[in-house]
Amino acid sequence: MDFKQIILDFPKQFKTGFESTKNLKINGSFKNIIFCGMGGSIIPAEILFTLLPELANNFHVHRDYGLPSWTTKNDLVICISWSGGTKETISSYQAAKRLEAKTLTITKGLELKKLAQENNDTMVILPDERIPARSGAGYMFSSLLTVLTNSGIIDFESEELVSLSKTLKPDGFEKKGGEIAERIGNWTPLIYSSFQNRFLASFWKIKFNENSKIHSFWNHFPGAGHNEIAGFDHAERDLNPAKRNWDNFFVILLKDGQDGEAQSKKLSTAAKLLDQRIIPYETIELEGKTRLEKIFNNFILSDWTSFYLAKNRGVEPTEAKIIEKFKEMEK
Repeated sequence: MDFKQIILDFPKQFKTGFESTKNLKINGSFKNIIFCGMGGSIIPAEILFTLLPELANNFHVHRDYGLPSWTTKNDLVICISWSGGTKETISSYQAAKRLEAKTLTITKGLELKKLAQENNDTMVILPDERIPARSGAGYMFSSLLTVLTNSGIIDFESEELVSLSKTLKPDGFEKKGGEIAERIGNWTPLIYSSFQNRFLASFWKIKFNENSKIHSFWNHFPGAGHNEIAGFDHAERDLNPAKRNWDNFFVILLKDGQDGEAQSKKLSTAAKLLDQRIIPYETIELEGKTRLEKIFNNFILSDWTSFYLAKNRGVEPTEAKIIEKFKEMEK
């Protein structure tokens, strides 16, 4: 797979996802909405929370087998699996059927598709493209958002979603992604954001893990200011980078003009702290005219950065051999 072309083609996914689900809806009133999925397949739900944080009261993400113990037949269970073969998500679907809860299934195929068809359930069949789940987030998110809007579960203008096919310009972020990757070098990335943008920080972590094949970690403020920054305390005792052998971190700070004064101050203070301790970091401002553009421009930038970091390290970004080996060892 040509990962560079996957990034460049990403905006096309939004129109395709919308067109395939513009007439699809779920009837009913639900106490809770439970999103079930693993890895890159759960990214669409986390994007939804980033876009509409007010949904958090009765919208829940479940990354495990089965369902939360409090789930009832009055809840809507949304099972998302790019491949359709994810064991945990299939388990969640089966648990929902035992409870007689209504389901929405979003998948390309395999067992999850078969089960949904057998039960005549509402289902979105995704394009059968050979790309990683994380790279199919546009398809999954646009489908999810459209069905939820059609069903009256959320209120959103579909036109804004479709316009992403034209307003997103992946090539405009390629150079910046390459430059950040060069700065990271052999360091381990730490990504920090505001609480509202916490999932954007986690997306960077996922891309570094799966595309660049390295460890990476993320956190958010204000929480990190009460514990994790203590890990930088010993840096003050030795400001000579040549003598350091206690860590190997490169920090990425995600800043957003919509964060609010208190959150913005936290991230600015973090930058000052890193400067004082001569810890390498990059501040990245979210770019875009709308909330959706900001989310997906940042998503694209994380793709470019992890792609060039993979290229610099001589690894293939689309492969996931050790993940597949782990799954095989489970059997």
